[in-house]
Amino acid sequence: MKGSEHLDQPWAFWEEAPLPSREQREAFLERCVLSVSGLRFIHSGDEEDPSLWAGPEAQLFVACAVEALEHLAPSGRLWLGRDARPTGPLLIRLALGLLEQSGREVQVMDCGPIPEVMAATHQNGDAGFVYFTASHNPKGHNGLKLGLGDGAVLSREPATRVIEEARASFLDDARCARWRDHLSQASAWPSGEAKSKAKALDSYRDFALKTLAPSQPESLCPDIKRAWGPEAPLVLVDMNGSSRLTSVDIELIEACGLEVEIMGGDVGVFHHAIVPEGASLEPLNERMQQLLDEGRPVLLGMVPDCDGDRGNLILPVGGRATALAAQETFALCALAEMSTQRGLGEEGPLALVVNGPSSLRLEKILEPFAVSIHRAEVGEANVLALAKQRREAGDLVPLAGEGSNGGSILHPSTVRDPLMTLLSLLRFIALPLEGTRSAAEVTLGEDVPALVRLQAVLTGFPSWFTTDAFEGDALMPVPTIPHETLKANYESLLEKHFREEEAFWSSMGVTDLAFFSNEGTENLRGPGHRPSPGKGGLQVFLQSSSGQRLGYLWMRGSGTEPVFRVVVDWSGSRDHYEELLSLHRRLISASCS
Repeated sequence: MKGSEHLDQPWAFWEEAPLPSREQREAFLERCVLSVSGLRFIHSGDEEDPSLWAGPEAQLFVACAVEALEHLAPSGRLWLGRDARPTGPLLIRLALGLLEQSGREVQVMDCGPIPEVMAATHQNGDAGFVYFTASHNPKGHNGLKLGLGDGAVLSREPATRVIEEARASFLDDARCARWRDHLSQASAWPSGEAKSKAKALDSYRDFALKTLAPSQPESLCPDIKRAWGPEAPLVLVDMNGSSRLTSVDIELIEACGLEVEIMGGDVGVFHHAIVPEGASLEPLNERMQQLLDEGRPVLLGMVPDCDGDRGNLILPVGGRATALAAQETFALCALAEMSTQRGLGEEGPLALVVNGPSSLRLEKILEPFAVSIHRAEVGEANVLALAKQRREAGDLVPLAGEGSNGGSILHPSTVRDPLMTLLSLLRFIALPLEGTRSAAEVTLGEDVPALVRLQAVLTGFPSWFTTDAFEGDALMPVPTIPHETLKANYESLLEKHFREEEAFWSSMGVTDLAFFSNEGTENLRGPGHRPSPGKGGLQVFLQSSSGQRLGYLWMRGSGTEPVFRVVVDWSGSRDHYEELLSLHRRLISASCS
């Protein structure tokens, strides 16, 4: 690719390259996803491009975005980090060079998971961070996640400001020409070496232990270690080249007395899709089954994504390696955290904050622990904002997250973190407290071995069917249509079907529909009643005559492409689940006309 010969001296490219035209920059923005969750782009136009070189439009856009963050945090030290994508080293050098040119003090984590750079930022009292990642997108993508001193990704209002400023700067010929001149003169671009990696690792390790064991963090791992028998159970991790390979994961798991087997252990070498779903789980699933057949004591397996804020679990259940759905992973963590709080003697109001499409199975599972559940619009920023509101109202919120993607955020962390999830589950199974035992465990006997405790809990979960966020039925291409128009049409069609097809609904025990719109941190009741442009989630709870929620229908349109994400959650039979999903999709299609 043009420019790749300048990887060692990237400024040399700009000494000869023309400024990309406005048309080229507009075309680049068309390929971007610019949202509260992050700014993402295909750096060369090929989403599977393994090149180490990011095109000129991508470099200019990064400069504009970093400058916009500087305007939000005009003083103080900034952290830089990246995941394991091929273009990460170039982009981190670019950002470091530009920030140091402006006189900004910078700490460089270099390659590591995003929870690590977030912990380094807030634990050290720094001003913010820039992290290069495109989350679970293919390796030819890259982008930025930006945050301030609280260590969280920017919330809606500041993120919108950054996006608007970066777009305006990127489309301004004079400002882009200025950036081109800066880049061509930056002959002292630093190499981006990990000069602050040790500090980042220390911050993350300390923060993780204090989150799980605030009063005695140093005792957490030794206490867990004592729970195993004479043969240490095995934990399998398919890193698939993840940035987590450079962090504290293996160190802490081994400190808990567990043997660790790593697959995909070369940083940045992706053996399968980066998203830890579906076919990406098969290599670890096959390896676990092989070990189980050999009689090895296997505790669990995990597959993280590239930036390390997601990790799906595989458990041995009845001798079979079983990949958990995202909703099951989140439910296990919710049970672990809420039951632990009650086991520790916490008697105050416990609350769980989740995104709209988190399964209703949570209400059933957490019923013995008197936990109130509050729903926000999809997106970590919305969930964290609502959790903050609930704490200010007097609730104890030890956990928040997005059940639809299995992402758990343990307070005071500000991001989904599979390492925290794993430590939470290890604490739950190895250090059971009075009052935390599930009904399934009681039926198995008073002393359920730690090795099989998770299996016992999982097999005791209520039967439930939920559309997985990454299965084919969860995504519906739709023609370009205002989201509010589609939703209003859908509400009208669903109410008509409910009135006219009484037998359909009565066969499932559904006697009432309750409409809610997830908008930011609010749940607005009733058909309509949404602020324009109505791009949050639409959720319809299916209720029994006693007011019990039996399931829900949910949808939310993408802000960047003509697709709707759909979920059906149902507590009854699979046949009824399939009928509801078919109806849901038919009504959405009919609502597009």
